[in-house]
Amino acid sequence: MPRQSGLLCRKGRFYLNMRVPKELRPLYGKKETIRKSLNTASYMEAARLVRFESFRQEAEFEERRQELKAKKAASERQKIRLLEINDKDAHMMVFRWFVEQEKLSQEWWENDGIHLKHDEFDDALDILRLDETGYTGGNATMDGATGATELERFLKKEEVVCPKESLAYKKLQPLFRKARLENIRRSIEQMTRQPVKHEPLFAKVFAHTELQPMARPMTLGELLAQFQKWLVDAKRADTTRGTYKIPSRILSEVFGKDAPLASITREKMEELFRLLTKLPVNAAQRYPGRTMEQAVREAEKRKDTNRLKGKTLQNYFDNLSAIFNFAVEKQYIASNPAKDRYLRSVIAADIDDEDARPKALFSIAELNRFFKAHAPLHRPNALKCN
Repeated sequence: MPRQSGLLCRKGRFYLNMRVPKELRPLYGKKETIRKSLNTASYMEAARLVRFESFRQEAEFEERRQELKAKKAASERQKIRLLEINDKDAHMMVFRWFVEQEKLSQEWWENDGIHLKHDEFDDALDILRLDETGYTGGNATMDGATGATELERFLKKEEVVCPKESLAYKKLQPLFRKARLENIRRSIEQMTRQPVKHEPLFAKVFAHTELQPMARPMTLGELLAQFQKWLVDAKRADTTRGTYKIPSRILSEVFGKDAPLASITREKMEELFRLLTKLPVNAAQRYPGRTMEQAVREAEKRKDTNRLKGKTLQNYFDNLSAIFNFAVEKQYIASNPAKDRYLRSVIAADIDDEDARPKALFSIAELNRFFKAHAPLHRPNALKCN
């Protein structure tokens, strides 16, 4: 009789014996196998039970896999995505890294540096001088160091996602190069007791300097709440506050309230305005339950050409710019992603086109009232000549 998979016999009793998938072992106390008694000494009964227990155990493994996926996804969502950064926050980030490096350098000097033999001391000083050359641009025999290695290690440790092509990365990289260079020069100064050239940015930052932890970036939802609060505190009229409701709803729908402000770039705002130019008038009422993109697709399917006009788009543009201007003034973001002359010029052209169109002197309703009031004058044979 063939051996049943997952079945183990010990001292006449049968057990389920299954290997725990490697990625799930931390959830099972690092066990490599799971063993459960089937409470029978009969092989036939055990062969029947083990199939059922195997299915149940596989189902449990799958549940644990889904739990891990959910936790990983939540962790990814919590990671800070840094695309833009102002000078103040950039300096605070590099200061935090610099303080840690100064602590390590100070610890090395106190525990090992002062005990170096003469030749070991010279070797350590030579290495520092070579590093100094690298971080000042390099020479004919060695390439210059850019600070990218230090920055990327810091970002990884802090669980910050910062693409290399982003404005934030381009601002931070040279700062980390300067920080590493200052750390090297301070070590040289300590060893030689000779003054060196220092970077003014770090003049008041030392190993004992206490710095605040990096703050979580503000989300879009938090910005909109702060902006609405400001409108109330500033005693803006109800009509003024009302004009921001639709633009705020548009931002929330397209980007999500949990989106970090820094993730909303000019490119994304341009995509948003391209979508708005295709949006049907009164989309929420005429296409209920649909997102903006779904409403646009449905309107195209129905050949609905009644889209938002230039002046409406201009109002949305101005209101969205005002919201992000508020964020810039409060230093939540470095620049306004809705500040785009190209988009403004396109919208202005739409308004000019509307103004160029011939406008009727009277509406249909006004004309109907006019002719109804003067009906006897416009009926055939209303006037009789003698």
